[in-house]
Amino acid sequence: MSRMYARQINDRYINSYFYHGDGDCPLLFKNSPIARFAMSYKEVGKDILLPKVLDEMPYIQFFCEREGKNSRKFKLKTAKQVISAYESIKKYGYCKKPFSIRDAIHVKKGFYSATYGDDSEGYTFVRRNHRAASCIALGYDKVPCLFYKEKGRRLWRM
Repeated sequence: MSRMYARQINDRYINSYFYHGDGDCPLLFKNSPIARFAMSYKEVGKDILLPKVLDEMPYIQFFCEREGKNSRKFKLKTAKQVISAYESIKKYGYCKKPFSIRDAIHVKKGFYSATYGDDSEGYTFVRRNHRAASCIALGYDKVPCLFYKEKGRRLWRM
């Protein structure tokens, strides 16, 4: 999980909402707004849903800006999706038997960026961001993922 990167997005979003403070590449998934939200939820619990707290969360600000919505209902729904994934993984574990393709994080090998450098041994996130953020917040170092193969858009276990 330490070498999983977020997908490339608009630099304006990266500069505004991704964490830049520890010297690591801001596009490491652990620095993404959603992963930081899950880590904040781990620290403060349900108090994160208080309007004053929720409105200050970079993930909520990012998602509201990106989707063009700003209602309290939208913010709560957005937050509760991450919280639900977090609580599920905390209670049941990540992809316990039987291994569920539906629930697995999807990645592709390598990370390539003109701005932030390359990491051919890392992985670029493809799908299941709520689960990936929750695993990071819960301290998972390694998790089974599905490898996204570019040709034919086929998914394979890593």
